[in-house]
Amino acid sequence: MNIQQEIYENAARDLAEHIDFGLISDLLVSECGWTRVESSRPVEKDMLNWLKVNCKLHWKHRGDVVLFESVKDANWFVLRWSI
Repeated sequence: MNIQQEIYENAARDLAEHIDFGLISDLLVSECGWTRVESSRPVEKDMLNWLKVNCKLHWKHRGDVVLFESVKDANWFVLRWSI
């Protein structure tokens, strides 16, 4: 595989993951009652550590979007990270 092919494949994979996350997040919010929070910056290591330690229910993230199964977890996240 040459470098150009690798770049195309990485871009295609990233686009597919972005689209998949968008579809899944729309379903979780509209059908399952999850809460969507958009951060002013991408989720970083310190935020991930906070999510792992403090969230009581499930959560998912990609880029600057975090989905929470619990609205309480979402509210605490917003309060902690001043989004």
